[in-house]
Amino acid sequence: SLTKYVEYIYKKDESKNNMQESLFGAENEKKLHIKNIDSLMYGYFKKYENCKNIDFKIATKFQLQKALKDSIISNSKKYTDIDLLDVKNLSFIRDEILWIKSCNYTVLEEYQNVDRIGRTNQNSSEGPQKLRKNSRQREAIFAVMSDYNENLREESLIDFQDMAAIALKYVSSNNCRRYTHILIDESQDLSRVQLEFLKALYNEKEYSSITFLADVAQSIYLQAWLTKNRSFT
Repeated sequence: SLTKYVEYIYKKDESKNNMQESLFGAENEKKLHIKNIDSLMYGYFKKYENCKNIDFKIATKFQLQKALKDSIISNSKKYTDIDLLDVKNLSFIRDEILWIKSCNYTVLEEYQNVDRIGRTNQNSSEGPQKLRKNSRQREAIFAVMSDYNENLREESLIDFQDMAAIALKYVSSNNCRRYTHILIDESQDLSRVQLEFLKALYNEKEYSSITFLADVAQSIYLQAWLTKNRSFT
């Protein structure tokens, strides 16, 4: 809805002003793209599929839950000392895995040593209050995530975070369209992967710009990166 509204504002401006006097001249009009982050990333994800001649499906909620449940049960037998690995803590474990993937932490050492900003559980019945660095709990969660990913791959499925990571990988390693000016609205809601994706699309020049519009006090997503006083740099 926000995308449509921005398009409406732009077209309304064009109708009021002469094309040559407007913000974007006639020859540059096709260079202006108004997109939401999900559709933009999905487009590059599909390009990756075409390039690699593969076909992944975005898993349904039921498929995601089954893959995660199976992984929790399997790993609970390996990590018998970790009470966290229980299906009753599925929501807690799911949220943590989504955060790991949204930050693009692909090796255990990264996750073990990162400051887990933004995760403080007030309800002890849904997992621990805090996940400490270099802990068995983090190791176990990462193992669950690895098996969860494998369970999905066996069915040619991926989750939304995988799609975003693939899109980032594609634009980072291919000669894609780059943008000289990028304006990001609601940037307080974006994950680390999404922000890195936009940076990868940035055509940095002496006169180029990338602008963030944000209200960090209004972030509602667990995977949001620009929270808890993180620096924009």
